[in-house]
Amino acid sequence: SKFLKDVDLLVNNAGFGLIGPFEDIEADREMQMIKLNIGALYFLTKKYALMRNSIGGGIINVASTAAYLPVPGMAVYAATKAFVLSFSEAVSEELHPNGFKVMVLSPGPTRTEFFDVASGGRKQLPGSMAPEEVVKRALDAFEKGKRSVVSGLINKIIASGSRLVPRAVALKAARRAFED
Repeated sequence: SKFLKDVDLLVNNAGFGLIGPFEDIEADREMQMIKLNIGALYFLTKKYALMRNSIGGGIINVASTAAYLPVPGMAVYAATKAFVLSFSEAVSEELHPNGFKVMVLSPGPTRTEFFDVASGGRKQLPGSMAPEEVVKRALDAFEKGKRSVVSGLINKIIASGSRLVPRAVALKAARRAFED
């Protein structure tokens, strides 16, 4: 953890997802996902914040638009990203008085290998953003002192809308998006 002392901005972006019916995905694989998506992010955030809190620094934790509602077909992944969102916003509030910045980035589909890996090559989502655009928007938001950012207009509508429509309607729409 000594290497973190010289890091001005920590970006916790490691993670993976699994797409498929809950009963079909191996529990060991889901536990690996929980350990990486939650455990590693928590541990690095904690170590870095304790080490740098008195001298300043910042963290960008990467969640997902899946953090904003349960996603049938990606139940455990969405739950891990909901943790990242809630945890990051709370830690941001706690550390903010010391001048330490924590921001949570919630991108939607991004043109990476994520969906190919998550679905075993069976699924790609249309309307994906270029990774460079997601990074630019994240860094711009971080520089402006934002604590939470959803990249892209469609993704902002999805994230906001999921809080406005009845939960049953949002769940059915999310389920349809991930059915084969």
